[in-house]
Amino acid sequence: MILNEGDICNCLFYIEKGFIRQHYLKHDKDVIEHLVCEKDVVWCIDSYFNREPTHLMMDAVENSVLWEIPRDIMEELSDANGDIAYLYRSFFENSLMFSQLKADILRFESANDRYARLQQHFPEITRRAPLTIIASYLQMTLETLSRVRASIANAESK
Repeated sequence: MILNEGDICNCLFYIEKGFIRQHYLKHDKDVIEHLVCEKDVVWCIDSYFNREPTHLMMDAVENSVLWEIPRDIMEELSDANGDIAYLYRSFFENSLMFSQLKADILRFESANDRYARLQQHFPEITRRAPLTIIASYLQMTLETLSRVRASIANAESK
């Protein structure tokens, strides 16, 4: 467990090794918000900026090595060094763009297209995540995910 619901996210977490999920409970059902693998950064952005308790939980899906970068230190380094400031800003820009992309995908794409996009852009997730996590992340039932995977496999075999 990296962050519990109700904690304040005061750090960025750089993933050196492993696979991390952000999730929340809705009607006693686990909903995956975000999945992140090596060489990426993860945090609860709303809690990080507002310094308020998060509604998300963050935990490792597999054995992981993370580097915790406290917000105050990151901001001091950003003030002192333009390259660090650029890196810090790029974390937020990438997060915002990814959130918008995911929202658009969930609104406008079919289940088949969502899974195909995940395979194309994030093959590590489709190789490493349990199917229940993938289904939740793509906002579909496990049964729908099974049908989608079978449909794609049939299309690829032809």
